[in-house]
Amino acid sequence: MEWLYALIGLLGIGLGAAGGYWFTRKQNAAEVDSLNKQIIGRDEQINLLKEQVETSKQISFLKEKVGDLGENLTTGFQNQQQKISESITKQAEATSTRLTNLNQRLETINELSGQTTRLERLLSNSQSRGAFGEVQMENLIKDILPPKDYVFQEQLPNKKIADCLLKLPQGPIAIDAKFPITAWEALNNADSAESRKAATKQLQNVLIKNIGDIADRYIINGYTADYAFMFVPSEAIFIEIQTNLKDVRRASFEKRVGIVSPTTMMGTLLTVRALLRDERMREATQFLKQQIGLLLNDIDQLNNRVGKLDQHFSLAQKDVDEIGKSTRAITRTGEKIENIETSQLPNPASTSTTPLLPSQTDSASEDEET
Repeated sequence: MEWLYALIGLLGIGLGAAGGYWFTRKQNAAEVDSLNKQIIGRDEQINLLKEQVETSKQISFLKEKVGDLGENLTTGFQNQQQKISESITKQAEATSTRLTNLNQRLETINELSGQTTRLERLLSNSQSRGAFGEVQMENLIKDILPPKDYVFQEQLPNKKIADCLLKLPQGPIAIDAKFPITAWEALNNADSAESRKAATKQLQNVLIKNIGDIADRYIINGYTADYAFMFVPSEAIFIEIQTNLKDVRRASFEKRVGIVSPTTMMGTLLTVRALLRDERMREATQFLKQQIGLLLNDIDQLNNRVGKLDQHFSLAQKDVDEIGKSTRAITRTGEKIENIETSQLPNPASTSTTPLLPSQTDSASEDEET
């Protein structure tokens, strides 16, 4: 029984020791945990401090980068702003130039519109249409021919006034301007085959009448050339005549009235200028021939006069030679007189008178000595 109590005591002691150990270990574990927590807290603080230091460095680096970036951005913004300002200025100048050009074009369009309106008013009057054709014809003639080769609004012997007379050697050629715009507009405005046929007939009749009037008024036998010209100031009308109006062309051939447009008128005037130039060259050649004949006559007279002058010079030279001979004879006689002494003088009574000038014999002997 005692050993049971002893065993129980031992168990109690063991349990007490185990409990104490467990309690002590539990306290140590709590302290260790507390220390671990403190260490962990310290580590976290240290890491946090490290992170703060790294963050501070990064912030400083970022500040530097932000500063550089700010400077770059400022410089870039300034450059970009300058470029944008220059571009805007150039665009504004270009826009201003374009607006100026547009204003000029608008003014030109307005001016052309006004001229078109005036032209429509001009062409609505038959007299104005005639004046329009005359002005165009006069400008063509003035541009090609010299003023002495033409005359405008010249009255003919039959009291008719021609729009223009070309002064040709075979006689003046009359040019009259005609512009049948009413019949032409009717032809262009025709909307059916019948109306076009009627308008073509009307245009044909007007042109044939104009050709007849020109032939009757401006072709005068013995005064003008035997043909004249009708100036049509429209290439379209001229093409219509040459293409579709056969009767008008026939009337032109029969009446000897040539139909010319601005283009063919230019060719005709150039031909007339060439003919007039050839005629003037022939006149100049004839004049030169006459002058050359007169010049040859003058040369013959000059040759005759030169021959006579040569004869005069020959006679004068002969006289000069004779004078030289006489002079030399007188010189020798003088020398002889100087060389004679007084004692050698002959008796005047026994000395015959000798001529002071040499005789022909002395001259002959002088010639032989010479």
